[in-house]
Amino acid sequence: MSRQAINKVLGLALVDETFASKLLEDPCEALRVYDLQLPQRDLEVICTCRAQTLYELSQQLIEKLGSDQLE
Repeated sequence: MSRQAINKVLGLALVDETFASKLLEDPCEALRVYDLQLPQRDLEVICTCRAQTLYELSQQLIEKLGSDQLE
């Protein structure tokens, strides 16, 4: 998963409360409804996440991204 994908998804979630709620409730549906153009691999990673807060979601995405790609 790319850092750009994380920034795109979380950035939108921070400014759009409806998207944020949907993202936490059903990530796959949120990405489909908002038609975010992400690589298939990134979509699959996000769809596997289950979180109750954006903070929890961001932590899961960072873990899935891997620390080597954050540098």
